[in-house]
Amino acid sequence: MITQSEPKFYDSAYRDAGWSTTLSQLVYVTRVGAEMTQAELAAAMGTSQSAIASWESGARIPGVETLERLAVACGKKLHVSIEAD
Repeated sequence: MITQSEPKFYDSAYRDAGWSTTLSQLVYVTRVGAEMTQAELAAAMGTSQSAIASWESGARIPGVETLERLAVACGKKLHVSIEAD
């Protein structure tokens, strides 16, 4: 489960982030919605907890293959679209 300070940290990080905000939020919201810790998600995805943290903070941007692994690990499906402004 998430800690009480975790949402506050990410809320602040999202406000300060650039274009990566949407993907950072997507990773965070998907993980929390699956009721998983970063460590649990990392194990399910075959990656490290620090990788999950870096995606959620916006320090690293997850690619499409990573987002697909995230979706599968959380019991979701990945849909990608491009829309006009």
